[in-house]
Amino acid sequence: MAKHLKVIILANAFYNGGKNFWGGGDSRCFNIINRFPEDRFVFCVMSNHDGIRVYSRNIKHKFEKILQSSLFGNLYLDYAWRSLSGTFRLWRSLKLPLKEKVLIYSTSDFFPDVLPPFFLKNKNRRWIQVIHHLYPDPRKREGSYFRNFIAYWLQKFSFFLIKKRADKIVVVNPLVKEALINFGIEEKRILSSSNGIDLNYFHQIKPNKKYDGLFLGRLNRSKGVFDLPEIWKHVCEKVPKAKLAVLGEGDDNMVKALKKKIAEGGLTDRIDILGFMENDEAFSLLKGSKLFIFPSHEEGFGIVLAEAGACNVPAVAWNLPVYKAVFGSSICTARRDSFEEFANIAITLLLDEVRRSEVGNKVAQFITRYSWDEVANVERSMMMNLLLP
Repeated sequence: MAKHLKVIILANAFYNGGKNFWGGGDSRCFNIINRFPEDRFVFCVMSNHDGIRVYSRNIKHKFEKILQSSLFGNLYLDYAWRSLSGTFRLWRSLKLPLKEKVLIYSTSDFFPDVLPPFFLKNKNRRWIQVIHHLYPDPRKREGSYFRNFIAYWLQKFSFFLIKKRADKIVVVNPLVKEALINFGIEEKRILSSSNGIDLNYFHQIKPNKKYDGLFLGRLNRSKGVFDLPEIWKHVCEKVPKAKLAVLGEGDDNMVKALKKKIAEGGLTDRIDILGFMENDEAFSLLKGSKLFIFPSHEEGFGIVLAEAGACNVPAVAWNLPVYKAVFGSSICTARRDSFEEFANIAITLLLDEVRRSEVGNKVAQFITRYSWDEVANVERSMMMNLLLP
């Protein structure tokens, strides 16, 4: 039996929405891999320059690199290129020794992470596919209908390829599992896992009590960033001095549009856009805030809601179906697009310290069930079962 089990991590669809930004799927991978023993596993990461830099920064283990290029400066053309060139680069890295057992771990269901293992999987090359969330009907999603249409049907095609050849499929919420079963994938091939939380880390964070509310996430439409001025305008009608911090990165056009909407609402002195912050600084502000405001329109889990819970900060969000499955009734939700209802929940919590403390303690207690150590143990066992005879 070989001393090391080789795992090739595909972050081939890595898209850096800002020089310091990475997605929830990447964070999930970091937290799991960092809990694997180096004396049992050896790792390789396929990604572009930005992805390799981010993985080098966040994974404590040494790993081999398969460097991908981004040639076109266009997301769709780059994804097409990386899908094809990634297949060749992965094939070249797998050529010798022919009988070596390797596990290919796809961190997303984007096409560049699906096509290479689809073509190259065999009895000695096992494929684990992670699926985080389902794209909504393009007619119901904000933004370009054309882009949403392409993304929706590409995910369906990815599911078709995954159904044909993936050995195991990891899902982080039961809604995705149900959808995959309805798609015709056998339940025995699906592993229901979750995301986790590092409670010890959050317990040692010192609160910075500077803001009443805080948003933390990628600055784009799907995260509901343009809902923030609408919601906070209602809040300030009842709590005139309330201040909101917006943490996260987005492209220049998105930040410019958000600042314009904040100014049009007369909220320039009520909402601060702070951009990217390192974890300690960001979570210090979160822990010191009275509320976490998170009007995201689509999520696969909502890990940042768990992080707010670990800080004993009550969260207010839209009533996405996934939240009921993941968080039960421990977070406060409003009917989608009812800005006044969302704001009224926030106002109640801001003005009632006892109620705010009760809700914060409730979510803090609930999220103790989510442990990165347990998630890593489950996935490590799955990998060893696939690789070992």
